[in-house]
Amino acid sequence: MRILVMNSKGGAGKTTLTTTLISYYLSRGMKTALIDMDPQGSSAFWAEKRQESLGKPQVIEASKTKTGMTNVFQRKPEAGTQVVVTDTPAGVKILENMAEIRKNDVILIPVLPSSFDIKAVTLFIGSLLINLRRQRVNCRIAVIANRCRLNTKAYGRLMLFLNSLDIPFIGTVRDSQTYVHASENGIGIFDKPNLLRYRKELEQWYPIIRWLREIERQKDRMTSHPSEQRGSKVIPEPG
Repeated sequence: MRILVMNSKGGAGKTTLTTTLISYYLSRGMKTALIDMDPQGSSAFWAEKRQESLGKPQVIEASKTKTGMTNVFQRKPEAGTQVVVTDTPAGVKILENMAEIRKNDVILIPVLPSSFDIKAVTLFIGSLLINLRRQRVNCRIAVIANRCRLNTKAYGRLMLFLNSLDIPFIGTVRDSQTYVHASENGIGIFDKPNLLRYRKELEQWYPIIRWLREIERQKDRMTSHPSEQRGSKVIPEPG
């Protein structure tokens, strides 16, 4: 399973989604890799701060070039990796990163409840869909409302926008200092010692996780029955 967290606008909460997903897959005991394409390295920094007892992902800092190593080899997960989650930087160029984009099964796009973010993501999603169709990249795309305060006009406008899109809107993550605390301490809401403490946040993530688990099950079925891949909208796992 390969997941790309992407939005060309800065401050959309890509790192929060990335690290939360990493904590979820690690809590399931799955061998997980983090590819951090952002030169700021926030996701990689979070992973480095994690305690061994919580599980650590393989960290691939894709923005840093290593001497004597090709870009493709540098970004290659370890053998036996079950999940790869990629965090992208602000201003990411779709055409320049198509080789990386096409490796993924899922693209998650976080959107904040502001008119500036809605305008920016409208252009971004339009460009992404056009380029995916042109290059016949057939992965799943979904949007997530991020850092939201419910019962506000801004959130209402965001809901109208997201529900008007021709791609799945799979969940809302509320604005919470919990994520700030978690990021500073290398932890996630899915880490077992914190499950009761982060109950409210976990409830927000259930629809997102259910959607991802369904993609997982579809991939498992295709792996078991290759003939079912014909006509499917989920791309085979990259070799």
